[in-house]
Amino acid sequence: MFAGSIVNPIADARISASYSLNRLANKLSVSKQYISRAEHGTYTSLNQELIKWAANTLDIPRKDVVYRYKVFQTATRSRSALEINPPVLERRSSARPGNVLFTVWREGYWPSITAFSNSFCVHPEMIRAYEDGIRDEMPELLRKVLTDVGLIDKDWTENASSVKASGVAVGRRASLLALVPDQRSH
Repeated sequence: MFAGSIVNPIADARISASYSLNRLANKLSVSKQYISRAEHGTYTSLNQELIKWAANTLDIPRKDVVYRYKVFQTATRSRSALEINPPVLERRSSARPGNVLFTVWREGYWPSITAFSNSFCVHPEMIRAYEDGIRDEMPELLRKVLTDVGLIDKDWTENASSVKASGVAVGRRASLLALVPDQRSH
């Protein structure tokens, strides 16, 4: 909810109004989880009623709520990359599927998909679908976020042909991970 001194406007408004997550969720007819994820910067766009409520509560224009939300996301992502300081995600000459390489890299520095998602203000289901092989390609937003913070090799490719050539069922994350040596010592 805070990235250094930059505050998420949704959390700022909720706390300023002395609302609980439940109370705000009920008021706006959204789930508590939606409010929580909005406060973590998970969404690329926000519910218009939430923007309106935050703007009215903070007495600022709606466009400023959206702007502050994006600034919060950028600051959170940058801070996470600097604090954790993992190596750049690289394919090198590996023929392993991109989702497997990403999963091993991510698990070496973030204990869960949720921790990673909170660190980089992305939806955990997007990460889960990629890691589980449901998505063949790295999601565009994930690639953009990793590029923006300098954590992915500029020449990264999914190398999708190697997924088919390996004969491994991509949806079986555990089987795929068994193929990759533990790289957590980097």
